[in-house]
Amino acid sequence: MSASNSRLTVLVLYGWESNPYAECAVRALLRKNVRVLFVTRETSQWKIEGENFSLYPFFPGHRKRRSPLTIVARELLAIGRVLRLVIRQRPTLVHYQSFRMIKLDWILVPLLKILGKKIVFTIHDTSSLENSAVDSFIFKKSAGRADRLLVHTVHSQNVVDRDWRVPYSRIRVIPHGGYDDYYTLSGSKAEARRALGFGDGEFVFLTFGTIRPYKGIDYLLPAIAQVRSWMPEFRAVIAGRAHDQTLRERYQRMIESLQVSDVVDFRERFIETRELEDLFKACDLVVLPYVKIDQSGVLFLAYTFGRAVLATSVGGLSELIDIGKTGFVIPPSDSNRLADALIAAAFDRDRLERMGQCARAKMEREYTWDRQADITLATYRELVG
Repeated sequence: MSASNSRLTVLVLYGWESNPYAECAVRALLRKNVRVLFVTRETSQWKIEGENFSLYPFFPGHRKRRSPLTIVARELLAIGRVLRLVIRQRPTLVHYQSFRMIKLDWILVPLLKILGKKIVFTIHDTSSLENSAVDSFIFKKSAGRADRLLVHTVHSQNVVDRDWRVPYSRIRVIPHGGYDDYYTLSGSKAEARRALGFGDGEFVFLTFGTIRPYKGIDYLLPAIAQVRSWMPEFRAVIAGRAHDQTLRERYQRMIESLQVSDVVDFRERFIETRELEDLFKACDLVVLPYVKIDQSGVLFLAYTFGRAVLATSVGGLSELIDIGKTGFVIPPSDSNRLADALIAAAFDRDRLERMGQCARAKMEREYTWDRQADITLATYRELVG
C-alpha cells in the first residue's frame, strides 16, 4: 500500500443505525488503508473494526414522542458536533453517504465548504422516492454543491447532468456491490425451504424490502390474482416492514379482496438477518415491480444469493440486468405483463437456476466492493492531489 493512501483521512457521514451498503463500502476503503472517521446515528449497530476506523454516533436516534423543537435542537447540536470534529481531526475530505434531515443538511453542506472541505456525495436516487417536490429540490441543490458526485448507473449520471446541471466532469459512475462479506451464503435451497416451511417443488418468488408506494405492490397483487387463475400452486412472499400502518392495512385489504390470502405470504415486519438469508436461498425468483427508482440494493442481494430477477424498466435497472441471462425486464405499472412474466418463469424453473448462476458470476465479475473502492479512491485523489 502506498504512503499516499495512508495519509488519506475521510469523514464519512451516514445517519442511520446500520446498512449493508455503507458497511461494505467502508470496509473496502479500510482495506485500501484509508483512515475513516464514521459519523452515524447514536443508536447505531455497526460491525466495523480496525485501527484506521473511528465511530462517532452524533446523530439522534428515533424521533418518536419528541416535540418538533426538541428534534430540531438535537439535529442542530449534531451538526455542531460534526463541524467540531472537522476542525479538530482535519480530515482530507468529507464523503456524504446519505442525508439525515434534508432541510438541516442544507445548512451543513455550505458550512463544510466554508471550512475548506472537499465533498464527495454518493447519490443513490436522484429524486425523492416519496414524490416530495420540496425534498427533491433541496437534495438537488445541496448534493449538487459537492465537488464530486458518485452514482451507480448511467441513467443517474444523465439525470444529474441534464436536470441538476452538474457537468459530467464532476460525476463518476461506480459499481454497487454484492454482500458476500455481510451475509452467510452457506446452506442449500432445500434446507432454507424446510426452515421456512416451503414445499420442495413449490414455485416461490420473493419481493423484499421496506414496503413503500414506489415499490409497485399495487400492481403486483392484481398480477398474483391472475397467476392464481392459471397456476394454483405457488407462493408469493412479500417481506419487509411497511412504511406506515395505513399502507400495511391497504395491502392487507387488497390481499383479502383479491382472494389470494392462500398464496401470498405477507411478512410485514422487520426481517432479521437469518430469515433474510433463508428467503433469498429458498426462492426461485426475486421480483422488483418498482414504479420509480434509480437502482436497487435488493437486486444485488438477489445476485449475491445467485437468484434471477424480474424487474421493471424504471431508472437504471435495465443497465444492471443482462436480459434473458440474469433476469427479465418488463414495463412498469402493468399487472398484465407482470402476470405473464411470472407464469412464463414458473414454467421454466430450470432456466431460472441457470440465470441465477449467471447473476452470481456477473456480481463476482462486475460488482465488487474493491472495484468500487478503487474508483472512490481515484476520485479522492483527483480532489486532493
